[in-house]
Amino acid sequence: MPSLYLGWLPVEITIGQRTLRVVAGFSVRPQTNEAEAYRYLLALNMKAPGFSFGLDAENRICLFGRIPLDALDAGTLDAAFGRIVEITESAVASYLQLAFPRT
Repeated sequence: MPSLYLGWLPVEITIGQRTLRVVAGFSVRPQTNEAEAYRYLLALNMKAPGFSFGLDAENRICLFGRIPLDALDAGTLDAAFGRIVEITESAVASYLQLAFPRT
């Protein structure tokens, strides 16, 4: 299993006309067990309201979220970042075991 844990998460914030879009980097694409690794992330999407795993333009796995601008304040933004950390920390070990198993 590669050492992909950085101790920090790269996050991109884009302010649109109606929503604030948050994209947090998660991992590179799986090296093995690709279907199982993606199935695991898709199952997590059902447990992560407001956020979902997907691929960015460079085919990296990211966690995507949107916050309506009319609901945006410091507390909402803080809660969103806390949720990103929570989802990522709970998912990363199992994902890495599936996608980059030790041989």
